[in-house]
Formats: sequence, C-alpha cells, structure tokens
Amino acid sequence: KMLARLSVVVARRAPSLAPAGSRMLCAPDMSDPLAKYDAKHEPPLQLHGQPGRLASTLYRAASHAGVLDGVEGDVEALVEHEAFAEFVDWPSSSVDDKLAQLEECMTEIEGDMEGGEQFEDVTGDFLAMLAEDGNLDQVSEVAQFFSTLCSAARKEVHATVVSAAELTDAQKTSITKALQADVEQGEKVLLESRVDPSIMGGLTVSMGDRFMDLSLATKISKLNQGLRHVRS
Repeated sequence: KMLARLSVVVARRAPSLAPAGSRMLCAPDMSDPLAKYDAKHEPPLQLHGQPGRLASTLYRAASHAGVLDGVEGDVEALVEHEAFAEFVDWPSSSVDDKLAQLEECMTEIEGDMEGGEQFEDVTGDFLAMLAEDGNLDQVSEVAQFFSTLCSAARKEVHATVVSAAELTDAQKTSITKALQADVEQGEKVLLESRVDPSIMGGLTVSMGDRFMDLSLATKISKLNQGLRHVRS
C-alpha cells in the first residue's frame, strides 16, 4: 500500500511542521499516482526489493515533475552529508517530531550546497513519506538504485578497467573507444579505472556481465598450470 502512493505526506501534518515561510513537506493528494503517469515516466529497469521499488516510485515522481537530474543530485547530497546520517540514527517519539527534524536537517544541508541550491519539492515529499512510514534507514540503498535508474535512462554503460599501474589519459581514451564499439548505438561507455599491483601487468576489464582477464598474473598462472600438467 505504501509503495502505491507517491509522496504521501498528508496535508494535515504540514501546518505543524514549521512557521510560515519555511518548507512545507507535503505532496499533492494523489490516491492512485501510478495510474496518472504516462508510460514515458516508467523506470528503464525493473527493480526488486523494497529499496528498489521505492527508488522506482521516486523515479516516476521526479520524471513526471521533470526534475530527474535535480533529484539525483539531491539524494547524492543527502547520503554524503554527515547531518543526514545523524538524523536517521536519532530516535524520535512521533512522526511529527521526525518530520520537524527532517525539515531542520534538509535546511542545514541546503546551507552547504553550492550556489544556494535547494532540494526539489519531490525530494522533500519523498523523504517525508519515508519518515512517516519509518523507512528513512533505507535512503542509502534507495539512492544507489535511483542513480542506477537515472544512468540507465541516459543509456550509460559502466565499465571498470583494473591495471597494475595508473593508466594515462590517452590509454583510458583508447580503452573507452574500444569498448564503445562493443555497445548498442546510442549507448555511452563510462570508464572507471582502478589500480591493483597484484595483477602484475596487463588489464582486467568488466562491463555489464562481461569480464576480460588480460592480466599478466593470470597468464603466469595458466603457464604454471600447463607446466604442472607436462610434468605429471
């Protein structure tokens, strides 16, 4: 039932949250919000588990409001801010107290945002729904799933290359171009590079469900296995 609502922060609670002029954590009364969204607002991936379904609910709301990028930045700022972590762990005696504390926390985080940015209304309403339902401890997982949905909507394909030493920019560009030729038209490869001296040389590359091991360590291991087989 909870997941069938958009941001259900009932308007009856809003006046008690803070004095006039401050943020009002409430959302439009939408008894069946999912039925009101066009297919274009559906998430690009089907996620499972409560955090995944919550992320999908947030995606629909943000897409419908045209603020996907803004909400993505909001949730990233939340999970990275110490004040939010402390707020989630802080016990509250009632939902009203939690909502009031949420408003104070969001105001504090906005004060640290660059350029005087503020949270999107969709973000505030969604967080208030989580506070009302006691699910604020799932925000970190929801943020990860939401980022995955936004990335998929942008047709980004994430790849990770591991090398024994730091790659140069030219090498990273060359690897990205090679991987780009292996994805669907319209998709964009985003390369992340890591250093692991234990592979001794060469590379390992993972992209989606594909993995290529071109490391020197693996080649030596295979060579040793072959030698042992010859000796036996």
